[in-house]
Amino acid sequence: APFPSAAAPEPAAPAAAAEAPPVVGGGAAGEKKQEQGKQEGNSLRQSARAAGKWEVNAEWQEAPEPSASLLASASFAASKGGANRPLYTLEDVERIATFKTDSILAKAEREKEELNGMLAAAQAEATQTRERLTAENMKLRDAIKEAEKTVDAMAGVMEQERKEAKRVSKENLDNKGYADELEVAFNELHERYTKLKEYYTVADTKNVELSQSILQTNELLKQSQDQCLKGEERLKAAEAAKENEIKQIREAHQADHDKLISTMEQSKQQMQSALEQLQETQRQLADKESAVVQANVRVQLGQQEAMELRAKTEEWRVACATTQQQLKTKTAAHDALEARVAAQEEELTELRGKVQDAKPAGEGEVKLLKAQLMKAQLDKKALQTQLDAKVTDNAQLSAMCDELLQQMEASKT
Repeated sequence: APFPSAAAPEPAAPAAAAEAPPVVGGGAAGEKKQEQGKQEGNSLRQSARAAGKWEVNAEWQEAPEPSASLLASASFAASKGGANRPLYTLEDVERIATFKTDSILAKAEREKEELNGMLAAAQAEATQTRERLTAENMKLRDAIKEAEKTVDAMAGVMEQERKEAKRVSKENLDNKGYADELEVAFNELHERYTKLKEYYTVADTKNVELSQSILQTNELLKQSQDQCLKGEERLKAAEAAKENEIKQIREAHQADHDKLISTMEQSKQQMQSALEQLQETQRQLADKESAVVQANVRVQLGQQEAMELRAKTEEWRVACATTQQQLKTKTAAHDALEARVAAQEEELTELRGKVQDAKPAGEGEVKLLKAQLMKAQLDKKALQTQLDAKVTDNAQLSAMCDELLQQMEASKT
């Protein structure tokens, strides 16, 4: 049933006391709690009438949330069907749902901005580390190349010296001093080679440490990426909560207009298109988890797709609200049609009475009354046919709405 209007007149004191909800615990404390809930409800209704709606600016100012006692009193009155008790309107319920959803979305946006900052800092640090490692590796390669050239040159010199020493030894066995000098030079070269080898060993150790540092940086980037994915999941949960609230509000009304078919079909196509785009974006993002720059692009694309999905959801909610207004109009027309049928039945009854009273008056007047009676019956059949057609259209539209909501829920899960 539709929610009662918040602008309904305040109930009289005796009626309010007679229909007040039972207070758990009883006594003065229960009466005080009930009175406090009534005061909070009156103040909230007065502020809603004065402001028209809760406004949220770009800096995100949070509006006060209704208290538990007010919600409890409203839900109890709605369950008892109290016509004299002022309750929340459908617009109030939609505002509360929109406020909670926007609060969750704003929190998710702030967390995403923090994660983007962390990703940018980690990316900058990784870039600096990579440049530093590249520079050191280039230095090590140059040193290794120079050492190789030096060793090759020393090896060639030593080989020549050995050949020359053999030749000199054969030619002059008495020149032992020259051989001793060659031995000393060889030992010096061997010591230099040993020192150079130790330097290479230290350089390799440093290179291993730098590789471990790169691995740690990659691990930090993966953690930041996981946090970004969690933020996206929270954003999806917020969108699902909003869809669920809209569904609960929508299920309380019935569809009864030809324009609902085209509107729901367009909304269905738009939602399916948005879901397909979101799924395509998720698949593309799943393929780009290896690089930091691509992860940042994935976050931006996910945020853009989420904003588009939220816009599509808002359009669908507006379409649902428009459809509900149309349903109210059609319901009024349906009630008017039923009233016309009832009036025709009363007129038919009166005509039958006139026919019974006019039988002694003459056959001509009886035929006239029979003709009027037949015309009234035909009008009644025509009105009944129109009524049956409207009921059938309402049933078909309700079935289409339920099917669309089920498909949306299935696609979300």
